[in-house]
Amino acid sequence: MSLVNYEVTDVTEISRIFGDIDRQVLVEAKKRGLGLMSKPDPDATFSGSLPKKITVVASEELGDLFNESTQWADYFSQESSLAKANAKRFEAEFKAVKSALRKFYAGESDKDDLIETDRRYLEKQRDLLFYNAYCDFIEKAMDICSRNGRVLSREITRRGQEVERHQQVNAQRRKGSRFSDGSRP
Repeated sequence: MSLVNYEVTDVTEISRIFGDIDRQVLVEAKKRGLGLMSKPDPDATFSGSLPKKITVVASEELGDLFNESTQWADYFSQESSLAKANAKRFEAEFKAVKSALRKFYAGESDKDDLIETDRRYLEKQRDLLFYNAYCDFIEKAMDICSRNGRVLSREITRRGQEVERHQQVNAQRRKGSRFSDGSRP
């Protein structure tokens, strides 16, 4: 009985095997009815900044800012998932290339040095580092969106409580002051 060698040692073949996982994820998500988030404004660039004096922003604009912040958070959450999928893909490719190169350089006394300076190894390492850094960048943008959402939510809540207080004061004024037994002073 002969064993068939299914070992993949060609770097191009390794990349092909892992190559389109992110696209496959998107196709599968769409099949399952999960829509893709788009940028809140296709021409916009996320700055993450809010007006300096949030307490003087008109209520309607405050609501718009909250809505936009939520849309950016949703968009970044999706981007984070895709970036993490790519990072995992490149991590798998990196490990597979490293294994293939170990076999390629087997018997060499300076095998580790040869592997770590091989262009194929370095390219996969660069891809992995890029997507890990991109994941970090997206996480920071999500943190900013979350912080902005909390700030906006607090201001919306504060304004709502202020309106309630004014309504209570006005109701008491219309009613007039009364003692607990119902008599007037």
